[in-house]
Amino acid sequence: MSTEAFVKDAPSAFYDIIYWNKWPASFDIRFGSGIINRASMLRNLKNRKTFTDKVNRMIESTACFSGHRPEKLPWNNDEEDARCKALKARLFLAIEQAAQQGYTHFITGMAKGIDTYAAEAVLSLKTCFPEITLECAIPFSGQSKGWNSRDKARYEHILHGSDKITILSDKYLPGCMQRRNRYLIKNSSLLIAVTTGAAGGTSQTIKIASERGIRILRLDV
Repeated sequence: MSTEAFVKDAPSAFYDIIYWNKWPASFDIRFGSGIINRASMLRNLKNRKTFTDKVNRMIESTACFSGHRPEKLPWNNDEEDARCKALKARLFLAIEQAAQQGYTHFITGMAKGIDTYAAEAVLSLKTCFPEITLECAIPFSGQSKGWNSRDKARYEHILHGSDKITILSDKYLPGCMQRRNRYLIKNSSLLIAVTTGAAGGTSQTIKIASERGIRILRLDV
């Protein structure tokens, strides 16, 4: 007859015992109305480790973007400005170099300005790097509501060309932009940031990335 232990939540000690293969074969753990035996738990842990390893590999090859909206850029909405064209060229080169270094997944926060420039650059680079993918991390459903027709068309074009769309909230909520920024950093190992140095969402995202120890490529304007 096997021994049973009732636990509300599996303590880390049990996982340590299982991981080091020290859990007696006759010892079962009861979770509520279910019983998990040693063999079952080992299979679950193996599957979880496989999944975790896959996620970690994905993160290692993922880059994200952060940058200002047009009104915070020196050229505002004038994308014909020589400074804007120069910045776009630098951003394109940074993404191209990241792809050459093995980054295959790119995440954009889909805001106007730098997020849009970066997303369009990734889509352009797909012809040279067919293995790269673009994820659109949308902070809330209806993000482009109220935008002018030109900006909406660009937004829809990016969505159509993307490989993955992640909507983080079904409606606007206080803090949803910050949640989007944390999502970017949590799921990436490289942040490509375009900044004037001004306080705001971009500086906060750079700070979070620095605290998490991920690589930061900063493009100053």
